[in-house]
Amino acid sequence: MALLEKAGVFCYSVRIMSKLLTIRDLQVDIGDANILRGVDMDISPGEIHIVMGPNGSGKSTLANAIMGHYACDIRGGEIIFDGQNLSGRKPEERSDLGIFLAFQSPREIQGIQADEVLFEASKKRGPCRSYASVFELREELARQASALQLNADLVSRSLNVGFSGGEKKKMEMLQLSILKPRLALLDEIDSGLDIDSLKTISRQINEFAGEGGSALIITHYQRIVEYLDVGAVHVMLEGKIVRSGNKDMVGLIEEKGYRNFT
Repeated sequence: MALLEKAGVFCYSVRIMSKLLTIRDLQVDIGDANILRGVDMDISPGEIHIVMGPNGSGKSTLANAIMGHYACDIRGGEIIFDGQNLSGRKPEERSDLGIFLAFQSPREIQGIQADEVLFEASKKRGPCRSYASVFELREELARQASALQLNADLVSRSLNVGFSGGEKKKMEMLQLSILKPRLALLDEIDSGLDIDSLKTISRQINEFAGEGGSALIITHYQRIVEYLDVGAVHVMLEGKIVRSGNKDMVGLIEEKGYRNFT
């Protein structure tokens, strides 16, 4: 019995260590508002998780809290990434650990080129993910841009300036493809995309997960889920995850709405 108990403890420890991201009882305020009210979640390497819920339910706040946004005041709980507690770590430190956030509404930045930013950022990713020169990086950017059906010339223009909504979302995915994070937080990456672009981005996300990357995707729509190899779907209401299941749950949301989960 003692041996079995030891084996059980060992297996439990291995299971816990296999989680890339562990969130326990996360409580977050923004200003005077209590937004997250006790969120629990586990994501393993190579998994794609979907978070759905009505506007104001706390979905974007969850992503921002993981990334370390200055407005997120963590009042309780913890975020563990690869065995490390993220409490007190700045966004750039979390990025260096391998966390990437694709913005819901990417900002236009005049005078900053994507290739220059990505070259500097890649240096912090270690020798396996850095580039010997900007020219080497541009070759990879051209290849990845082609896979995303994105005009490669955009990487040498001011970041997102004058881009269409779809081009901005593809530029976020281009950055992900180059930086190769361990965890990608994708906040409404599907909004504003036509069906061809949606399929292209979904294919890139699946390939990212197939190489061991994990993704947490915030969305309002069923259609992106149809093209992804989803590990779990979470329904968030009033700052809590009230139900988790497989991708079939999205059909129930479309049919009956979120009040089915209250």
